[in-house]
Amino acid sequence: MRTFYNIIIIFFCVCLMSNYAYSQVQTDVQKDYGNEYYHGLKYINDKAIEIIEAYNKKHNTHWMSLEPDLRIFVDRCLVPLEAQWAEYDPYEKLMNIPPVNPDNWYVSVTCNETVSDIPEMKTWDIYVPTTRPKEPSQIE
Repeated sequence: MRTFYNIIIIFFCVCLMSNYAYSQVQTDVQKDYGNEYYHGLKYINDKAIEIIEAYNKKHNTHWMSLEPDLRIFVDRCLVPLEAQWAEYDPYEKLMNIPPVNPDNWYVSVTCNETVSDIPEMKTWDIYVPTTRPKEPSQIE
């Protein structure tokens, strides 16, 4: 009987350790800190999360960031990032790409001055998808 309890205790400890190890796993976006030339996606996502958390607090909701696309590569921003809600990603519309989440809102994260010397790359906008649904239209 004592062996049975020892096995149960060991099993419980292994479960706790594996759960702790899994809780420390970070996504690739959370690990992308960037460098002196390009801006890390972690900081872009953190700015989007600020806007989402402020909305959640005000409206008692629980929406989340779905993180920016890992393929995004932008120059390092020299000024603080700005963010606001956006109904859609205009780049998806421009490129005729099907939207990632057509029924949900995006957060537009903007940089107004980068390290780039190229005028076209002096500013950028990244659209971060969220789980916040668009409000249904009211039928009268």
